[in-house]
Amino acid sequence: MIEYDFYDYYPDKDKIKIYGDELTSFFENYGITVDSVEFDDKLNVILYVQKNPKLDVKELEKDILKKIEHLNDIEIRKTKIVLYFNVNDIELS
Repeated sequence: MIEYDFYDYYPDKDKIKIYGDELTSFFENYGITVDSVEFDDKLNVILYVQKNPKLDVKELEKDILKKIEHLNDIEIRKTKIVLYFNVNDIELS
């Protein structure tokens, strides 16, 4: 197991266990308030957030991609953030 800011990675299973409270705190550091977290049918992590017109979306996406090792892509919209991880299994805790 390898520990990161808001998740643990299990290389033998190619699995990530995400901790919801820590994930919320991670995004609060960027001034983003997370209302809820869920998965879509492809196991992407979806964060429903409060609208924040002050965000520089492109710079934020670049910064987050650098900080989260197993993240393939991120999509930030007005009230939703989608995190695309490159693992076989994701668990939310």
